[in-house]
Amino acid sequence: MERGFEIFQLAALAVFVLLFAGRTLQLLTTQGVNPIQIVRGKPLPEAFTEGLLVVGLPLWLYEIFAYAWPLSFHVVPESLGAVILGGLAVRALGAALVVAGLVLFALALAAFGDGWRVGIDTEQPGTLVTRGVFRLSRNPIFVFMNLYAWGTFLLSGRLLFLVFAIVASAGLHTQVRREERFLEATHGELYRSYCATTPRYLASRRRGESSRSIGSPPCC
Repeated sequence: MERGFEIFQLAALAVFVLLFAGRTLQLLTTQGVNPIQIVRGKPLPEAFTEGLLVVGLPLWLYEIFAYAWPLSFHVVPESLGAVILGGLAVRALGAALVVAGLVLFALALAAFGDGWRVGIDTEQPGTLVTRGVFRLSRNPIFVFMNLYAWGTFLLSGRLLFLVFAIVASAGLHTQVRREERFLEATHGELYRSYCATTPRYLASRRRGESSRSIGSPPCC
């Protein structure tokens, strides 16, 4: 059973890389657009935060692969590889979160179309995307990243991935707030109206009541 979860992690990693690389190459070759806008032309504080993502994401992906394969070489200290959580139910929950996240990622890429970017594109911001899964969340890709990060921790139970999940959640929320300020400045009232009807992250619905949002204060 344990090996089955490791194989699942490798398969999920492959799906994520294929989705990410496939859409990136599609935009580069068919539209001549580089969707990777991290660090480029950004103020120092923002560039520093996004630079951590540039370093942290490949490191995180490598460690997922290294523990699932498994490999003997790890970049992080061995002490961070300690298993602090386990059990079949916990690992199954982690797998469910990863699957949900990947489905959400695929739906978000489809809704974005050619407007998908990693980071804030100040030169070609494009139109405001409100279709598809963006009707349920203003930030479905950020929700995906959180689901994947916490799902990975539950799957492995290792301290390393708990640290990654906590840091990722904080960093992603900071980036969301930056993007909200940029989108409000770019799209004005259109974006404010979108904020009023669509939650920042997730939504819940109670019988007889309108949609209520989780983590959805005003845009800025």
